[in-house]
Amino acid sequence: MSITNSLDQSITEFPEKNIRYLAHQLAMNHFNVSAYDLYSDLAKSHGMDRDKMFQEVFDMKLSKGKYVDIDQVTGDRINTPYKESRNILIIGAGASQNAFTDLLLAKDAQEEILESIIVADGITKEVEGKVLKIDTPISLRYFLEFYENWKRGNDKEKGRLLKVTSGIKNEDLNQYLTEQLLNQKSYLYGLGEKYYSELRKSRLLKSQYDRSTKIDFETSLSILSKILPLQDVRKAVKDIYDKAEGPTLFYHIVAHLFKHRFIDVIINFNFDELLDRVLDEELTRGGYDRIIADGDCRPKKDLVKENRLRQPLYIKPHGTVSHKSSLRFTKDQYHELPIDMRDMIRDLLDTKDETPEKRINLITVGFELKSIEFNELFNETLSTDCQVFTFFWHNEKQPDTNLKTMLKNKMLDLVRVFSPEDDLDSNLSKLEKYCPVWIPIAHESALLNKSEFQSVKIDHLNKYYSSLDNTFLFLFDCISDAFNKEFKPRGIYRHLLIAKLFGNHVFRAIANSPDKKIGSWEERFSRQKLPSYFNESSYFRDRTLVEILLTATMNHGRIDPYIMMDGQTGQFYSRYFEKSSSADTFSYLLEKLEMYSDNESDKFGIREIPINHSEKKEIESVIEEIVIKYMNKKGLFSPTLEAYFEYIQNDNFEDSGACLKSIIDTFVQLFFSDNSKIQSSLRDTKYHIFESYRETDLLTTELSNNLTYLIALKDKKVNRICAIADYGLRIAKFLERIKSYNPETFIYLIAQENIDTESIIKNPELIGFNKAKGFKKEDLMKAIYDKQYDITVRNYKKHNSDFFAETSNIYWFQRHFRIIYSPITNHNHHSCFFLRGDSEKLDENSFKNINTAIYYYKWGLSQQIDPIYFTEPSNIKFVTELFEKASEDIFNVKDSINEHKMKEWIC
Repeated sequence: MSITNSLDQSITEFPEKNIRYLAHQLAMNHFNVSAYDLYSDLAKSHGMDRDKMFQEVFDMKLSKGKYVDIDQVTGDRINTPYKESRNILIIGAGASQNAFTDLLLAKDAQEEILESIIVADGITKEVEGKVLKIDTPISLRYFLEFYENWKRGNDKEKGRLLKVTSGIKNEDLNQYLTEQLLNQKSYLYGLGEKYYSELRKSRLLKSQYDRSTKIDFETSLSILSKILPLQDVRKAVKDIYDKAEGPTLFYHIVAHLFKHRFIDVIINFNFDELLDRVLDEELTRGGYDRIIADGDCRPKKDLVKENRLRQPLYIKPHGTVSHKSSLRFTKDQYHELPIDMRDMIRDLLDTKDETPEKRINLITVGFELKSIEFNELFNETLSTDCQVFTFFWHNEKQPDTNLKTMLKNKMLDLVRVFSPEDDLDSNLSKLEKYCPVWIPIAHESALLNKSEFQSVKIDHLNKYYSSLDNTFLFLFDCISDAFNKEFKPRGIYRHLLIAKLFGNHVFRAIANSPDKKIGSWEERFSRQKLPSYFNESSYFRDRTLVEILLTATMNHGRIDPYIMMDGQTGQFYSRYFEKSSSADTFSYLLEKLEMYSDNESDKFGIREIPINHSEKKEIESVIEEIVIKYMNKKGLFSPTLEAYFEYIQNDNFEDSGACLKSIIDTFVQLFFSDNSKIQSSLRDTKYHIFESYRETDLLTTELSNNLTYLIALKDKKVNRICAIADYGLRIAKFLERIKSYNPETFIYLIAQENIDTESIIKNPELIGFNKAKGFKKEDLMKAIYDKQYDITVRNYKKHNSDFFAETSNIYWFQRHFRIIYSPITNHNHHSCFFLRGDSEKLDENSFKNINTAIYYYKWGLSQQIDPIYFTEPSNIKFVTELFEKASEDIFNVKDSINEHKMKEWIC
């Protein structure tokens, strides 16, 4: 089937097929980046090559090529769909403008810049022998229009009104400008001629000389930088694009895909920093390489390690607004990239010297193929085996023929980029001859109404989000759907919550309204300007409070202020402190959230959200009560966020119930998610103080961590798993495989305490013990242990409900699972190792036959981890000694709730 048959595909079918195929490519890249070291090294000794690992990781639909009909998408042009690739996302102005109408596209930005540059701040006029100065700003736009008409002698046009004129007659203004154009000492003398001279040159260079042809944004900036002081042009651009705050679900999902290596490289042509901010929050600045100037560039050998990029790579070819000197405007700057940056990008696109050679998957969002410099690079480096995925806006109300016309025009744009100079006649027959495989994806607000969002079991009211928000959420669902459940990528619950609180049309409408109320019905659904709220101290205060609640949720009610200040919460509090001259202290914000215990001497210790342990409530009900309690707590959040919470709970709002339920359900999903986040780079060895290890032993993704479990479990000799972990949720995902591979396997887990044991010992009535009636201490300890165990099982059931649905599996789990609890303050050194044992009890001989061990340091309640796997004996010995020491420490604690269980498996 020819790719041009895309023109004949129905509107409702081709976007979803193409999105699923893109998801297939992104999932494959995540696998190759995560698994390369394992299937090329560790797996060999276990008889597991790349193909076998591939079949274990992916759903049968993908592993058998049935996930999507590839031929229908690529037109029979891709013979090796599983070929290793380099996924490069290109972001243009349309990506930001899709969420915020005031982040202007090129054409509108061009007009705005001409209007904002002031060439004269007033005029002088002689009245009765006196020279008077009238303050009347004259924009460059008005001056250029006046000059063109003045040059032609068009007196009628000269008399039009100046938009910013105040208290001045037009004939006086026109007379003044005429005098300045004839005065060789005037700043305005020659300015118009310089502008139109450069304009004529640019049109001639493009072989498109036509007075009626509008110039593009890049050419306009280039011309302005030649006739005006560069600082004036930079200021005008900064005034429009100086935006860094304003959450969108699209940018949050992009950052998630970037961090977890579904996307290797992002090339962002935008001056704004909306994506930059989210990347810094998600990855931290050290978690990716950032290139905004030629001095940041590095040779390919420094970027690539062991057949893939060492870290995700972020490039802003035109600079970024917070570094004004990096903004490129002149022809040499804009149309001709610095040599170092050009060479680096060419090296990334050209993979012929890499083994194996990679296919380039180019993904464009909000970006037209109009950049002269980049089109040259694409033409030079991309082969017909590469793929170009183009996201473009299509209005759902347009008839089918208009969509087909759009597709045809975009195909012709591609032909113009890749056709050789001796064959420039553009027609669709050349698409397959010269061009990479082209895969269009239309995005629009109602495109995916009939598709299911499956990434979380929550309502997603897509009419309150932009088309890119919804399309990329569906893309993430398709990615997740491709993996078997043990290997599904980390969820995006936190990102969804931020969008449900701050990144939707309803919130923006309220934030943009002076009285914090929504007016017309249509206003709820219309795209909004970027609210000024996002640049105010109140936003950073709100975000600080929300981040505290998110952290408490992920840590099952516990918080540690010191650790929070070292993470995302601290980032937002620091910005709040900088913005506000009377910022609340961090301890005061914790008090407002009622995070403090009654003991004043225990401030800044580890907290727990107050939950009545005596009430037998499901955790979902408890979370719902807490969320609603904070939403309705007056004076806690800013008036803007309070108004939003009030609105989405108002019965007059048709989706009030669904909106509120969606937020609560997402908090529940976050509560039961894994609270450990890999924050690793191949150069980061901060906590790795071992005798011998390689950089490639660092596990940089969730998948690489899960694959080490798979490799160890496939070894039939393994029948003991020992772990120190917060909740041991990774083990929960593998229970079916553990039982299937070797039913005699026993699991020994040292987990953090799930409840406040110390408080219960002091106040046993919290779990139903009556001091007046008296009770045995061992009964209290057993009751505490049982409650801890029940919470662990509850967490496991949430992560693997299918396993616990079978009675036989429940019996097996009760027989083969051993657990003891450690205070959270002692939970820093985490590990997991796999061994062979002959007895249910662990003894010294149990630790002699270990083939694989995993270790990471996790500071208290910090969520950041940096895992590494070991095969070197001395390192494995360190991990086993760590496990033994932790066990002994718990066993020796006076009144340990674990004592009656410890004796079962520790000698």
